[in-house]
Amino acid sequence: MQGQTMAPPLSLRRLLRVALAWLVAASPGVTTAMAGDSGEAASGDLLRKFAVHVQYATERERTVLARELHDEFGSVFTALSLNCDQVLRTLPPEDTAARERLLEMNGLIEQALDSMERLVTDLRPQVLDDLGLGPAIESEVRTFGKRTGIACTVRAPEEEVALAPEQAAALFRVVQESLTNVARYAGASCVQVVLRRVDANLSLEVRDDGRGIAPDKIADPNSYGILGMRERMQLLGGHFEIEGSPGRGTRVRVTLPVG
Repeated sequence: MQGQTMAPPLSLRRLLRVALAWLVAASPGVTTAMAGDSGEAASGDLLRKFAVHVQYATERERTVLARELHDEFGSVFTALSLNCDQVLRTLPPEDTAARERLLEMNGLIEQALDSMERLVTDLRPQVLDDLGLGPAIESEVRTFGKRTGIACTVRAPEEEVALAPEQAAALFRVVQESLTNVARYAGASCVQVVLRRVDANLSLEVRDDGRGIAPDKIADPNSYGILGMRERMQLLGGHFEIEGSPGRGTRVRVTLPVG
């Protein structure tokens, strides 16, 4: 409405604090457990556990939705394409108008299939569940390079690191968001993604040679992509950092304890 300012969307952390406040108000037992000198620590621990649970549930729902999209719409689009091919084979050669219309229809079906595959991959790449984080990152970066024309390199451990589902999902989402930012803002010609084990931590770095993120964008509370990556790592006990130099690119680096 005119004269009113829209409130910015709640960050995950703020949203979880609202949910936690409601939970505490509605549960006297929780309030008692959080009373005293250790109340703030208990509140923070409960918030973190709740947030991890929410993220895990969200990823699980994304997995179910991706599977349903692939199974239901994939089979329908494939059947339509096969029907078009069958009708094309039965048309007389002189019926050029109908032939052109069917070819156009088949092309639209192929576009819809491609769009569906991209949606499914964005929701939850099957390779992440089948082969693990390293192959999933390699597949994502390879697809990104083909789509954008940006030269990409990936380095990942040959042996897959054992990760909890929420850890693998969080690291993969950091890669997705970082690549999205490269495509939208960086003007880069090459991107390097490195995943490696460092002692008891897993380190992930995404670096580009673009124009470099400005410091005010890093600190901007409306930079929701950066905010989301930072919160994902913090909620899992990890560390997030991003830095940029004008004309020398941007580097995103996260570390996550994996035992």
